[in-house]
Amino acid sequence: MEINNNNFVDKAEKVISKINSDRRMITTSKIRNILSMASIIYENAKRGKGNLREEELADIQMLRMKLIYDSGRDRDVKNFVNGSGLL
Repeated sequence: MEINNNNFVDKAEKVISKINSDRRMITTSKIRNILSMASIIYENAKRGKGNLREEELADIQMLRMKLIYDSGRDRDVKNFVNGSGLL
């Protein structure tokens, strides 16, 4: 399955523009934490040549739980997660 990176970039740009126009900002440290977890999962999966192991699947579930938890605690994170379609 081919992934269209332009779609992700366009979607991210729209979400960031919306957040900026609403004057509500998710902190850079929260974005950095989400990106860090996603990058680790991506690098581990890439080593497996596309076949996800139990460990990567568990990491994805952990990231999902963290996003849901942080969304419940912080409305800015919730807006970011919902707008970006991360879940």
